[in-house]
Amino acid sequence: MSTQEWLCGDSEQMPAAPVIQAIDSGPLICAIIAIGMSIAFLVADHKSRTTRYLAAFLVCIGGSIYFNVTFVRAFPPEAMPWVSHLAPLLTSLSLIFGAQWILRIRRMVPAGSLRTRFGDLQFRLAQGFALIYAVVGVSLNEARAGMFIGAFQNLQGLRQVEFWYFATPLLFSLLCIIDGTLITLRRHPDRPEAVRLLGIALAAPLIASGLVLPAPWAAYGSAVGQMIFLIAAVQYHVLQGQRGQFLKRFLSPSVAELVRREGLGMAMQQQKLPIAVVACDLRGYTRFAQERDSGEVIAVLQQFYDEVGAAAAGHGATIKDYAGDGVLLLLGAPLPVAHHAQHAVKLAASIRQRCEQAFAQQGIELGIGVGVASGTVSVGVIGRERLEYVAVGQAINLAARLCQCAGPGEILVDEATLEQLEDHSHFVAGEKLSLKGFAEQVGTWQLAGV
Repeated sequence: MSTQEWLCGDSEQMPAAPVIQAIDSGPLICAIIAIGMSIAFLVADHKSRTTRYLAAFLVCIGGSIYFNVTFVRAFPPEAMPWVSHLAPLLTSLSLIFGAQWILRIRRMVPAGSLRTRFGDLQFRLAQGFALIYAVVGVSLNEARAGMFIGAFQNLQGLRQVEFWYFATPLLFSLLCIIDGTLITLRRHPDRPEAVRLLGIALAAPLIASGLVLPAPWAAYGSAVGQMIFLIAAVQYHVLQGQRGQFLKRFLSPSVAELVRREGLGMAMQQQKLPIAVVACDLRGYTRFAQERDSGEVIAVLQQFYDEVGAAAAGHGATIKDYAGDGVLLLLGAPLPVAHHAQHAVKLAASIRQRCEQAFAQQGIELGIGVGVASGTVSVGVIGRERLEYVAVGQAINLAARLCQCAGPGEILVDEATLEQLEDHSHFVAGEKLSLKGFAEQVGTWQLAGV
């Protein structure tokens, strides 16, 4: 029988065509869903390299389903068009991009004292097996169509050696991805990452089952796998959105975005950076705390933190520490900030203005002192079980000392900061101070109320 006769049949067989189309529509819908999901994730977060790998993974899944349905299942093995060779290539690429996507997630999760080499190797092995599947699938395209695609329709096909030519590399690739994902879960990642990793571990074998299951079960398996992954992905983005709102109360928006996109490790790499430091604390707080109810004291502290946080967000500052009635802020770390000295002075003035207005409106007799210093410091992460971002350098100590010496409403600035400013008209020369930890007296400048 010719290819055309096989596809079209004689006049008596023509009514069967709509049945074939109905059966094939399920996998094609799965392909559309996969590609649609990739576009949705890419539009939502196209700047993230991790998201781009995820989008490529989903596009390749959709392409694999489409080509296997349209150009492989719809033809007899000996009469498939040349484009059917793209089906195993797209399946292989989906595994490669999927492994790379999970590997990037893995590298965002702190490992602590756990060894990471074996887990990373799992994903490289998965990509290697995927390449083998592509080579074998393209080389033996007809055998793949006849002995592997939809092989579960007749379990006798599992006994054919040709079936295992394709099943072996695909199966090992999937096992490496799933095992690597489970190993990553042993690191106890935070909830959004755990949900995403668990989702792909459950979804991957179901999506892959669409290759070997007969119609319409192939569509059912792929659809269930995609829904599991979609549920996990939506939950991940909801939790990430909540975490992003939390992070932005403590970090500058740019830092919070970097942590969300690249992970904690990338945002907190140890390095030396030129930064400006702003230290501020309340004046009259001890007496206020002794005379007022503890609930009222906490409410005032919360408002103080809120005012400082709002000012920090407006100038790209990172809140390094809350310590009782004091706050330490960095401009230029973990991310560089252009003209950080200028932003530090504006931030100090904004904090003073906000806090004085808030306290005056409530009739609270509290003042605020601020110290600003600039210099190169070392920043990074210390700790294993509990990570802490630290900044060490002379500028940190100097800002804290200047803050201690500042009276209510005063902003003391060191000479290194002043030298980086173009406009000195709002500054008044202050006293040279003998500060603890500094061998020589430190020159200071006061920022007038502007």
